[in-house]
Amino acid sequence: MKKDPPHGDPEKWLYDFHNKVNAKLRGQCETDKRVICPPPDPEFADVKAHYEILSKEAPSAPPGMDFLFCIAFNYAPDRYEIYQEFFGTLGDVYPYAPLRKIYREHLKHLSMESQRDIVRWMYSLMKELCAATGSERLLPSIKGVYRRYGYVKSSCNRGKTCRNGKRQRDHRKTFKVTHARLLH
Repeated sequence: MKKDPPHGDPEKWLYDFHNKVNAKLRGQCETDKRVICPPPDPEFADVKAHYEILSKEAPSAPPGMDFLFCIAFNYAPDRYEIYQEFFGTLGDVYPYAPLRKIYREHLKHLSMESQRDIVRWMYSLMKELCAATGSERLLPSIKGVYRRYGYVKSSCNRGKTCRNGKRQRDHRKTFKVTHARLLH
């Protein structure tokens, strides 16, 4: 995000950002067979049409809950401006107008003094969004959140995927955590 800050159409930027993450994973899976390769990137028009259809239905859960918790768990105060811009931009594109309104209101209370602050803010946001979608059962306790998402937290701060050998992960479990409950 530092190299390519949000610009232009926020939906298109978020689509391109997602595809860059997938491209990085594809490069990693070529050299490390434990990394699960993502499928080919769909066309932006197809994604937009797909979400147009979905947006006409009532949401059954907060979109991107796992993704957003993973983002929160990898926060470091030296990335304050990047995170501030990311969460601000997300307020323009968060799916479903009623949920976007909740998100924007909650954004006013965002504290990013520490990783703990941002995780607790995210938990509070997800609690409110789960209540709005009738999906409270999907949100674990705060202790459960730390266990679940702490598992996928990066073990280094180099700004890219860490291969320092400090942590041995089950890539299939990581894939399940990061791809569960995606809006699709």
